[in-house]
Amino acid sequence: VSVVSYSDNKITTAFSVYEPFLGGRDFDEVLVNYCSDVVMKAIKKDVKEKKSALTRLRTECERVKIKLNTVSEEILSVDNLFPDYDLDMRISRNKFDEMCAHLLKKITPLLLNAKEHIKSGVYAVEMIGFGSRLACVQQHLSEFLKGAQLPAHRRTTDSEEVV
Repeated sequence: VSVVSYSDNKITTAFSVYEPFLGGRDFDEVLVNYCSDVVMKAIKKDVKEKKSALTRLRTECERVKIKLNTVSEEILSVDNLFPDYDLDMRISRNKFDEMCAHLLKKITPLLLNAKEHIKSGVYAVEMIGFGSRLACVQQHLSEFLKGAQLPAHRRTTDSEEVV
């Protein structure tokens, strides 16, 4: 989270704080762990011990995470995760949000810290990094800003291009 000011065509960073261990992959890992538990209960095998299965599961979990930004429910499916075992389940956005609640709680202290350094009103919120595109992260930020909507036209920075 950074607090910047923009005047006379110059951007000045007033304050910056971050959580080095919080990003899009952490949200993927929530789904991976959930699916691993489902597989362990179903067939008593640990997905994390089989590298190829884990890689395919991670890829599918990332796809589902991205898809849940635009739909309320998505099918998570990995064919032949283990011999004679296909993983198929429905994941709702609400369920995903519940599973990620502990990650969202890590965002609040960052926002509170940044809020102390804001000298005037907030004109725009630039969300950077893939985790910031998640509906649950956007909703959390909106609630923090007391219900302010985060219109797409105000999010002008392309997350993929920011270093």
